[in-house]
Amino acid sequence: MAAFTYSSGLELSQPGISLFIIFFFVLLISIMGFLTIDFAPSTFVNKYGIALVIFLLTGGYTLGQWART
Repeated sequence: MAAFTYSSGLELSQPGISLFIIFFFVLLISIMGFLTIDFAPSTFVNKYGIALVIFLLTGGYTLGQWART
């Protein structure tokens, strides 16, 4: 995420927008089946576990920003 923010410079103009871009990128890659983990007992968690973690981070940031305004 830091490399994406540094190379694109989007975080400077819109705070938090890189979280949304990375979330949709990770979700797309998870749907295609490239980001899988093989230690979870469920096939859903094996396929979408990383996307779920990024979703929770993005949701926490969004709710934090929403609470401030």
